[in-house]
Amino acid sequence: MKLRELLLRKNKNAKQLATEIQSDEPMVSKYINYKCLPIPKEMLKICEVLDCDIEDIYEPEEIYYQTSNKTKSSVKATKKSDYYNLTVRLPKDAYKYLNKEYLQVCGYKNITQWIWRCYERLQKHHDIIIKKRKAVPDTKRNDSTK
Repeated sequence: MKLRELLLRKNKNAKQLATEIQSDEPMVSKYINYKCLPIPKEMLKICEVLDCDIEDIYEPEEIYYQTSNKTKSSVKATKKSDYYNLTVRLPKDAYKYLNKEYLQVCGYKNITQWIWRCYERLQKHHDIIIKKRKAVPDTKRNDSTK
């Protein structure tokens, strides 16, 4: 993440950025420390204040969900419906395990790739359960639910 570097180059701190984007300092601190991503509206304000593009702060795969037929070169041209914003509440110590270095040791390029793999595993697990349910005759299922 390059937000901290950009702030230093522009001689700004979290409090100044928070004021300029009409947010609060604790939230901006979360952006700087990679605990969460700004919502699109705030992201645009940050880029305006720092005179930069989104890709100057984040790698495209960190912020964009692309449909399978999209390429990296067409990321900017994607429709809003192709974006998936994810917000999740995790235990306080989760940041220890979801940082880039930890994820790379485990074979993931970044948190986006890790989440994508979790999603794929969930899909496979769901498909297995559905297949098992379909394999059980209806009469057997009905008897076990009585």
